[in-house]
Amino acid sequence: MNTKSGTKEKILIAAATLIYHKGFNHTGIQEILNNAGVPKGSFYFHFTSKEDLGIQLIDYYGELFLPTFLEYLNGKEGTPVKRMRQMFNAFSMQFANNRFAGGCPIGNLSQEMGDLSENFREKLKASILGLRQLFAAFLEQAKDKSELPKNIDIAETADFIFSSWEGAILQMKVMKSTQPLQIFEKMVFEKLLKS
Repeated sequence: MNTKSGTKEKILIAAATLIYHKGFNHTGIQEILNNAGVPKGSFYFHFTSKEDLGIQLIDYYGELFLPTFLEYLNGKEGTPVKRMRQMFNAFSMQFANNRFAGGCPIGNLSQEMGDLSENFREKLKASILGLRQLFAAFLEQAKDKSELPKNIDIAETADFIFSSWEGAILQMKVMKSTQPLQIFEKMVFEKLLKS
């Protein structure tokens, strides 16, 4: 890793952790730099502004979580719907291990920044559409294996699952309980997808 990309990665790692726990508006550039152990000039070499950092952070979060999604999507064990359920269950256990703090970084940024910055909103929209496409890929696999009805609307179902998941995470954070996630899992996998 060269020094320039290493410095940028240090800043992104520090920002990802701080913003995940404190929010974008409650995290300052100097705090990020202190946690990253890099001088202020390094920040402006890699990012034009704090907003630019936040927008690049959305891609960084995607890079962190995409391998997990793909591991379950491309898995060979179990049916596509069962693998999708296992993936959501793994995320639920991670949330419980984190004492229900944090939640979904893309959901958090969407709630905080979606109305405040058009650049953020567009980048978050692209990220959400990407997540919905991943959910749709699970459903398409399930449909191809006759695990779901042929007439199921894959795009609408993926959208509903994404929206329900984000709503369950929001409630989980407030209730400090996995119950909303358990209800999500029951309704999606035992009612909607009947696996």
